[in-house]
Amino acid sequence: MQTKLGKVTLLFLLIGIGLFFNARNNPFHYDDHHSIQYNPHIRSLLNIPHFFSNPHTFSSQRTGFMFRPVLLISYALNYAWGGQEVQGYRWVNLVIHVGCTVLLYLLAVCLTGKEDLATGIGLVFLVHPAHGELINYISSRSDLLVSLFYLGGCWLVAQGTTRGRWWSLVAYGGGGLTKSVAITFPAMAFFLSKDRGEKLRVRSSLLFSLALGVISVVYLTIIWSNRFLASSAAKAPRTIDVQIWSQIKAFVYYLWLFVIPTQLNVEHQFETSLTLWDPTTLLAGLFLVSLGAGIISIGNRLLRVGGIWFVLTLLPASLVPLNILVSERRVYLASAGLIIIGVWAWWGLFQRRAVLGKVIGVVACLVFAGMCIQRNQVWSSEIELWEDAVQKAPGMYRARLNLGIEYEKAERLEDALQELRVGLELKPDNADAWVIMGNIDKERGEGEQAEAAYLRALEIDPDLEGVYHNLGNLYLIDRGENEKAIAFYEECLRRNEYFVKARPNLGQAYEGMGRLGDALEQYERGVADSLFWEDSKDPELGGTWFNLARLSAQLGDFERAAVGYEKAYALLKGKSQPLYQSFAEQAFLSLRELEERER
Repeated sequence: MQTKLGKVTLLFLLIGIGLFFNARNNPFHYDDHHSIQYNPHIRSLLNIPHFFSNPHTFSSQRTGFMFRPVLLISYALNYAWGGQEVQGYRWVNLVIHVGCTVLLYLLAVCLTGKEDLATGIGLVFLVHPAHGELINYISSRSDLLVSLFYLGGCWLVAQGTTRGRWWSLVAYGGGGLTKSVAITFPAMAFFLSKDRGEKLRVRSSLLFSLALGVISVVYLTIIWSNRFLASSAAKAPRTIDVQIWSQIKAFVYYLWLFVIPTQLNVEHQFETSLTLWDPTTLLAGLFLVSLGAGIISIGNRLLRVGGIWFVLTLLPASLVPLNILVSERRVYLASAGLIIIGVWAWWGLFQRRAVLGKVIGVVACLVFAGMCIQRNQVWSSEIELWEDAVQKAPGMYRARLNLGIEYEKAERLEDALQELRVGLELKPDNADAWVIMGNIDKERGEGEQAEAAYLRALEIDPDLEGVYHNLGNLYLIDRGENEKAIAFYEECLRRNEYFVKARPNLGQAYEGMGRLGDALEQYERGVADSLFWEDSKDPELGGTWFNLARLSAQLGDFERAAVGYEKAYALLKGKSQPLYQSFAEQAFLSLRELEERER
């Protein structure tokens, strides 16, 4: 068995590398920016204890409030290994995906005793194009990691040994510290044991059952006490009844998506259902009931496992209202159940007509692999990703908004405005869209329109600290109104003291008011909090060092000025922007003047 396992693992790894080799240089996407690329908390391994106590460490944004310490540890290790280089994060995601595939293979061997059937299940799970999102979108690692723990725990339980059961508790704990979907593990463990004919043994294993219960209670207590549970509930985008009616359709949608994966998308065209009596919801419900009845009537053990697995692992996301109604990454773990059912059906054909079954199996895997490789190309740029999303889901405001953001970054302002206008027609109270509209208006010199857009965004969501910073910039840079700029910068920093970009600008506004001591304090705080800049080599950090040095020299502190000019020059030399080139030259000349002064 060990020799066979080694060969299967190597096969899965080589296929995985081949599938995603063309994705290795794809960029960070979407939530990757705030949760990984610009997240200051993952930049030091000394922060690991804080991951277990402070949900704010999940993101560089104050609104990013998640309790996923094991996930953050993996990010921190990635950062320690390769900084912000995206390839390292992507290869780790791929290795975890291969690990999940191997564990699914081992679980299938335990359930069926057939290594060839288990290999087929693993291959389809590995190459299915719907799983490509979990490699290309680094933030999907939460789904990968929790699946690794979940599959590992189920495999340990399925072995039917006391030792395996106790080790499964470790897997359950690791899964809970990665993502909340792990909370269904005790029910799945009980079902797998019962399905092996161990009902009496499970019921008599009070210590094991008690341990599962204790872990569950401890986990729920933690996410209640650190306010993660309350925060998630407060941000619920829809009521629980609408969520349930909508997710009845989602179960059928996922079935269709995995059988015919031609409409894969980062933002699916999927609408809510307001009532059970919505025709689509009612038909979907009836279809699911009939499908479940059919699986039960067949009485096959593997089918029962696949059906229960699919429903149970999708249940948390179905009951808890989340911003995105359906997503490919969310069904990753649940898809193991669908694939078990699908490969079981293929296996029946293979047993009766081996040649035909082999041809269909090989062709299906090759088609899935080709679709996966092709899908990687869509993830090669953020513009291409969101253009694809808008093409497939033109009625989803989030796709329009994100495409508008990417067009704005690429300075395609008219294209950006067009997408944002459509997005605001779909959802007029989208604060982020108004922010981007304001940014574009400001860039085009339309200050009054920019101000109106920013204020509209704050009217919708007063907690957007970045908008206070934008308004401060509007008053400071465009209008020279220092007092008004100060008020907005101070409000920005009151809401988030680590919004470091506001500090040098606030310092300049203080200087404009003659408050030199306050300005110096802001420059000092800006460089002291250097961990919270988007990048350790951020040119704006260099500009802050330059301002600190310039003001220190003005106040007669030449020693501090020399340190500041040296830091500024190191950060700004070689930058392409003319402003920072000028600062670098001034820092170099000022440093030489100070050295001459000391002589």
